Amino acid sequence: MAAIDVETFTTGQIGLWNGTQDGKDGIVDYKKGKQAPRRISCQGAGLLEGRSDQPGPRPVAHVDRDLPNAIVSLQCALGKDKADNLLKRHKRWAQVNLWRPIGRPVVKWPLVFANHDAIPDWDYDTHMARVYSVNDPRIADRGGKSHNCILIDDERYAYHYASNVAPDEALVFFSFHSDPKMVLPHGAFWDNKTPDDAPPRRSLEVRCFVFFDDDVV
Repeated sequence: MAAIDVETFTTGQIGLWNGTQDGKDGIVDYKKGKQAPRRISCQGAGLLEGRSDQPGPRPVAHVDRDLPNAIVSLQCALGKDKADNLLKRHKRWAQVNLWRPIGRPVVKWPLVFANHDAIPDWDYDTHMARVYSVNDPRIADRGGKSHNCILIDDERYAYHYASNVAPDEALVFFSFHSDPKMVLPHGAFWDNKTPDDAPPRRSLEVRCFVFFDDDVV
């Protein structure tokens, strides 16, 4: 039996919400190609500008949806009547993400998760910031979404990631859950151990809504 050498830790950077210059909600205007007059504070200078060369997700910790966004997305996918009927019948529901690499193992910009077990009162309203979008071109691909949910900085988070995830492996997690304790904030992060010649990350993800039958009305 061969022994497996498991890395126990690494260092790196990911963007976290640290407020805005004027104390108001964040706004991103995609037509202008910039985020103004708001700002996001990042762990490390130049994180967003100097190292975000991958075409996929930006290196900012987030959840895909909070409750208002999840309801809107469900209604867009199934129609309002069917969505509302499901919500009446099921108290617990969620969005599940399946994420995996394409073609080669992920070395650059791996996916990291923020564990909030040490924050007993963690909730979307208190620990996620809403950043509103204007002229967002992604609506055609992902449906309507009034705002993005960015993780607010808190020293109690514990960060976990899987290194060198291969194309025949997948990460499965809740990117929304009606019980906030079950959702996993996540994002691409810069691993300081990344080789200079590491190829760009290629990955895909599939999202689906699930409803739990243990509490059907």
